[in-house]
Amino acid sequence: MGIASPQADKITYAGFVVGDGQADRVIHAKDGPMRIVRNWAAFSIEFSFCIRKTTTALFLAEAAAVEAAFSKPRQALKVELNGSTQYDFSHILGTGFDSVPEIIKNGDAKLDGPLTRNYRVRVDVGMPANTIGSANGSLGVRESTVDVSYSENGRRTISISGVWTGCPSPGNPNAREQFEAVIDTYATAVITAIGGTYELVGRPTEEADDTELTVAGNVGMGRVLRFAREYEEILFSQGPNPTLPGSGTKLDDTRIIRQTLVIARAQTAPGDTPEAVRLVTCSATYDAWIDKGTTSASYNALWDELEPWIITQMRNFLTPKAGAGFALLSSTPRFDLDTGRIGGVLEAVGLGTSGTAIESTVTTENFRKTGKSLTPLWTGNPRAKYPWQGPEINLTTVTQVATVPGDGAGVGLGALTVPADAILVSERETSGNRRIGLGDHTIDVTDLTKQAIIEFYDDPAAAAVAGGHAHPNRGRTIVDSGGGPTRTVVDD
Repeated sequence: MGIASPQADKITYAGFVVGDGQADRVIHAKDGPMRIVRNWAAFSIEFSFCIRKTTTALFLAEAAAVEAAFSKPRQALKVELNGSTQYDFSHILGTGFDSVPEIIKNGDAKLDGPLTRNYRVRVDVGMPANTIGSANGSLGVRESTVDVSYSENGRRTISISGVWTGCPSPGNPNAREQFEAVIDTYATAVITAIGGTYELVGRPTEEADDTELTVAGNVGMGRVLRFAREYEEILFSQGPNPTLPGSGTKLDDTRIIRQTLVIARAQTAPGDTPEAVRLVTCSATYDAWIDKGTTSASYNALWDELEPWIITQMRNFLTPKAGAGFALLSSTPRFDLDTGRIGGVLEAVGLGTSGTAIESTVTTENFRKTGKSLTPLWTGNPRAKYPWQGPEINLTTVTQVATVPGDGAGVGLGALTVPADAILVSERETSGNRRIGLGDHTIDVTDLTKQAIIEFYDDPAAAAVAGGHAHPNRGRTIVDSGGGPTRTVVDD
């Protein structure tokens, strides 16, 4: 039986050598010449060879060895020509990986015999993405897609996804390690081209083909990795600048991820005299993820940095509605150690921009005792009584309550104007100082209370008034003309 003349090629796969002048493993071109296909992502080679042995036992052993060798995946492939290496792909070194062989016995009337057999072999090999250089962290990137999406206010989110491969030296044959070594450089180049300040907010997938189960230290690394990352634009500073205290802010703090800061402002008017202006209230709700490189033991220190900065933002939003006075009523930080989050709620008040009092109310109470009384008589009727007219009493009690900023010095509620047909029976004033707020963020206020009692009467020299009186203060206006805020008291 004739066999085509052997070529000078030597092909080694999984340590199994074909050709190289071996009379019992002859590479030939009867089924067509050696075929090679190569592109950016893959390499394939097809060739034919014939085996032959002198005994049945040797032949069966050879056939088993051939078919076993070309059934093993992820093995090294080397092609030599006249003693020189033409192709050398090593799964371990990352020069070529995830090789998949296929061996076919076509059946050949001339080459197949009792002790000979013709085989056609194809080996597909994955290629490392290292042929376009390493500029901007591109070493290993086989595919990449960049998507820019916009929120309602124009805030941008950049999504980068694609395929990364391991690379031979100076890269890393493990795809995951190669990816992690250069992805930040690559993402920075993309973000710089788009413009803006961004932070990494999501890693939806980093999926590696785990083909390294038998290689110590490489489990889970793979030679090909599919990835996706999301970067969100930062439009507002993330806390104070940690490297330049007291000299401004910067947008990105690498410890803080996806920060939200919501400030609410309110002013109420539950009912006061016109000169009073209530305190302006302000609340801030903060929440952020903290990078896992920041240990939970340092969360308190981080909050101590954030709290003054949050207070500054609150004061900025209070300024249009409030003066210089600012009091922090409460600060409630929240630390989520399992998920790595810091949050907190702050409550504060600020002085209004106008008005001499924070709160002010005036109330009047009219009291009239007619003076009439009944004197019982014994007439046999137990209900019999004789009506007598005693002295009539007419009192008006005016109570003024106010809260004013400061220590109250120079601020008084003043004296009431007493009508000509009345006398001031008694007058009582009280004051108390309070400090609202925490730490250095406080407002001093003074609570003032003044109560006056006025009694109305008829001059005996005047004409006698027959019958009872309506309350003499009914419909009158009493004006506070003292040193404090002017108040008008009307009893309807």
